[in-house]
Amino acid sequence: MSGRAAEPLRLFFALWPDPAAVARLALRRAALRRQIAGRWLRAEDCHVTLVFLGPVAAAGLPGLRKLAGAITVPAFALVLDRLECWGRGRALCLTPTHVPAELALLVGRLEAGLSEAGRAPEGRSYRPHLTLARADLPATVDEPPVEPIALAIRGFRLVQSAPQPDGARYRCLDSWRLAGGAGAGIPGGQDPVT
Repeated sequence: MSGRAAEPLRLFFALWPDPAAVARLALRRAALRRQIAGRWLRAEDCHVTLVFLGPVAAAGLPGLRKLAGAITVPAFALVLDRLECWGRGRALCLTPTHVPAELALLVGRLEAGLSEAGRAPEGRSYRPHLTLARADLPATVDEPPVEPIALAIRGFRLVQSAPQPDGARYRCLDSWRLAGGAGAGIPGGQDPVT
């Protein structure tokens, strides 16, 4: 057995769209791809990051699971109704005009729990977004008329990001229901809560 330490896991807490929202995202992506060249995320990989953790040793997973399991926030709806270019045109994102109070509460509780555990969250203020593509994009995008995409948020996930040559791959390590989020969890943390 090698004495080499295991590579840390690149982790984040996130909201994941339900299958119906993924189908709507796929339609939105198809319309936009006709206008914009870039590296498009697969519709099933699109998500809304809550808190980015970065590299975490596997030994830190039980503490993260305990922190997340203690959070009580009501289920809510998140409506993504704006298209924005971020980072000098390097990311094409769907964003909400209105940030639900429950979303702000969830992020705040995750960040507070991380701070108490000695993990300082990112210093910038939270702006919810769902990245669709990465590329050199124009400053403005001529968006085709499309209905806003409403996400029914019934839970959140702890996700591992694994870089690949064609873009990151994501693996759900665990998931938690929000208060009033219907349905029981699937053993092994693979519950597709959104």
